Amino acid sequence: MKTSELKKRLDAHNYTCNETEYYLHIYNSRGHVASIAKDEYGSLMTTLEDFSYLSLEEKRFLFEALTDYAATPPDERKDEVRFRVHILKGNKSGYANLDREDNNILVGDADDDWDDRFQTIFTPLEWDAVHGNLPAYGKDNPLFEEVN
Repeated sequence: MKTSELKKRLDAHNYTCNETEYYLHIYNSRGHVASIAKDEYGSLMTTLEDFSYLSLEEKRFLFEALTDYAATPPDERKDEVRFRVHILKGNKSGYANLDREDNNILVGDADDDWDDRFQTIFTPLEWDAVHGNLPAYGKDNPLFEEVN
């Protein structure tokens, strides 16, 4: 499970996360209910006083969500970078569009994916496979606009 998936699941039950260097601390309106190690397999803590005040249903939900995350190898928890490539800066239609039928990159709108023929959002691995003479992905290169 990705960290963003865990946060989304918790948010749907009105929990918030405070992320520190090593832990995700989970809170509800009452207080701190759990903590989970970000980079350690199988490590979680629910022995906090505020956890004891949760209903059995909420304890089950929280325990299931946290154990799903804890059982995910730490190197698989990080979200993969996704981005659009703004080839022609200053032009709202200047984005890389991969034509899935012939594997060519065309220039078009940022959201030309209405019929699944064009791919406009890439991961670094996908971009590496198709970029040809265009720049390789670089986090600091302004052509690459990260998306959530």
